[in-house]
Amino acid sequence: MKFNLLRYILLFTGILIISCARNIHGGVVSSQGIKVLIFKDIKEISITGTNAIDAGGLIIETLNGKAVITLEEQNIITVNGTRTGGGNHPVRFSPRSGILYVNNRPFRGEIEVAAGDKGFLVINDLDIEMYLVGLINHEISSKWHTEVIKAQSVIARTYALHQKKKNIRNIYHLEGTVMGQVYSGSITEDETALAAVRDTYGEVLTYNGELALAVYHSNAGGYTEASKNVWQKDYLYLQSVESPYDILSPGFDWELTVSSFDLLNALKNAGYKVGEIEGIVPVEKTSTGRITKLRLIHKGGKLEMTGEELRRIIGYDRLKSTRFEIRHILAGGEDREVKSFNFTGRGSGHGVGLSQWGAKGMAEDGYSYKEILKHYYKGVEVVKIY
Repeated sequence: MKFNLLRYILLFTGILIISCARNIHGGVVSSQGIKVLIFKDIKEISITGTNAIDAGGLIIETLNGKAVITLEEQNIITVNGTRTGGGNHPVRFSPRSGILYVNNRPFRGEIEVAAGDKGFLVINDLDIEMYLVGLINHEISSKWHTEVIKAQSVIARTYALHQKKKNIRNIYHLEGTVMGQVYSGSITEDETALAAVRDTYGEVLTYNGELALAVYHSNAGGYTEASKNVWQKDYLYLQSVESPYDILSPGFDWELTVSSFDLLNALKNAGYKVGEIEGIVPVEKTSTGRITKLRLIHKGGKLEMTGEELRRIIGYDRLKSTRFEIRHILAGGEDREVKSFNFTGRGSGHGVGLSQWGAKGMAEDGYSYKEILKHYYKGVEVVKIY
């Protein structure tokens, strides 16, 4: 009982220290913040736990720490019925005691609300170390081996700071979705995630003295892919490497069947002008078996696209990777038209950089987090920058 109480006190103390943006290795204040887009295109927001609202210099009072934000015509933001400036002037909310609840979801740091094209953009501005603690259990699991959690901490920190540098003039640095890094606040924080972030505090990957683009994915299907084959940009540290432990993933092999009717609708919804789909033919493949170019044959002609474009159209969560084979399923009768397309594949994600399931297997087999990182990112250095 005393031991559990001590652990609770240590956990609370560690979270408090980091949430106050203090360097946990010596008490030095850190200036490393990150702005994460947490909601996009929503129409109404409720924020609780706030004690200060700055609307471009206009200070708005709250009732019991609650604010209801709505968007009027001409992008006028109102807070508790008080009109603020236009959407070009974000409204900033500060917490009473470390936590703000946005639509009942807890977030550390501060919240900014701005008007977007289709609704609100809601941005969480917080210390990057606590951002990482909240991210771990969305990207992997804190129940995994500690060395893979440390590796995830380093690459997530590196990727976030890389995006911050790239988007420094933008209203936010990256999204809290699969389009950036999956993050939804402090609700999944735990002691294990905190320990891994603390043990790698300030560590990033660099290549030739610059922050690396530390991309990653769920499962490489046995081999990662070179960046030039996916994004047409050749990063020397993002080359194809063997990832043998991927086979231990429950999603190593997968299968998907899509009807020709559903595929046609998906293409039209994505803006393509096509007729009835008659066939899909792979045109180019990489040495690892991923399809880089394919041809869709339809009644209006032919359409070429990349494998990643087809994934986007069908859905990244459905067509899990571009390492797949295609089988045409024909309807009965004399016409023998294509009824559906059967995809059988391996891996999950774009395949570039670190494979999370491959890293998990390496950690369980005794590799350290630095050895894991240097396997998946060739020629990088693990550097402590603060």
